[in-house]
Amino acid sequence: MRNPNNYGTITNLGKGRRKPLAVRVHVGSKLTPDMREIPQYKYIGYFENTPEGKKAAIQLLAEYNQGHNVNAVMKKPTFYKLANEWIERHEMILNTKNSNNIQSNSAHYKASLNKCASIFNKQIDKVSYHDVQFIADSVSDMGKSSVMKLKTLMNGTFDLARRNKYIPENFICDIDFNYARKNDSIHEPFTEDEIKKLWEMSKDKDIKALLIMIYTGFRPSEFMRIENKNVHIEDRYIIGGMKTEAGTDRIVPIHEKIVPFVRYLMSDDEYLFNNQGRMWSYSRFQVGYWNPLMKRLNMNHLPHDTRHTCATLLDRANANPNCIKDILGHAREGVTNKVYVDKILDDLIEAINLIEIPQKL
Repeated sequence: MRNPNNYGTITNLGKGRRKPLAVRVHVGSKLTPDMREIPQYKYIGYFENTPEGKKAAIQLLAEYNQGHNVNAVMKKPTFYKLANEWIERHEMILNTKNSNNIQSNSAHYKASLNKCASIFNKQIDKVSYHDVQFIADSVSDMGKSSVMKLKTLMNGTFDLARRNKYIPENFICDIDFNYARKNDSIHEPFTEDEIKKLWEMSKDKDIKALLIMIYTGFRPSEFMRIENKNVHIEDRYIIGGMKTEAGTDRIVPIHEKIVPFVRYLMSDDEYLFNNQGRMWSYSRFQVGYWNPLMKRLNMNHLPHDTRHTCATLLDRANANPNCIKDILGHAREGVTNKVYVDKILDDLIEAINLIEIPQKL
């Protein structure tokens, strides 16, 4: 009886081999410059040309098609490799259409790919919904064009994976991709009066969290992912950050006046500021925390304004420019070794403490 399409085959590789019987399976196709699809195969086992070898080869092929030990049999490509393959295919398609924007589009997609560094080396079938939502949240303060380019790259990459049967389905449609609207007042720092009001209400847990954001300069997506194990309260610093090479896992000092707030939020949960024990998604953070708080305070700000406020306060306090860059993650690589911590931590703490706290009424 004939095997179904894409079932795989057993082929004899010829004489001169100890195990000439090879089991190969179809793993997709490669697009040539003239837009022809060339089948691609993966060899999953080799056997002797004996009755026992033939029987073992048939059994392996059957087990593969039944889904047994698939991951052990065939290793999937990494996200980075597949994303680059999608970009190359996209360039070919644009080329056949004589598009004038090939180089521009390619540059934009490669820039989007750089935002996915956290999953570069993961096999495509090991990349989870949470991995991708994490990346989507990290760019939510960017404009629509940049975010949509990232979404297109993600969708194309995972659809390519689905068509090659590396994954059962493309879940990108379930990811929340948020972006800053043009009519939003982006990067509007909190005023002196607003900051004073926050300190007057600082017994409130939600406002404690807001003040921590202002006096650390973490991006909102970074703040909601701070793990309690990375909060070094006695030494007055937090390890955290993402998005850029310089910003990832950087050292952020804790202002002396918000030490009690950080200590208040610390718990046995994984994350410092969490949503009933779970990590916030950016959309839930806005809907469940930020928007109600702004309404209660009668203020009109975006979550990213806390970071801009920190930068503004440090600048007004004449803090060392290099320290400002280190705190905000705009300069040196984020490193966590003890020598580096001891060397700069005092300088960073001194810089953040230059920001004066409003006097209570």
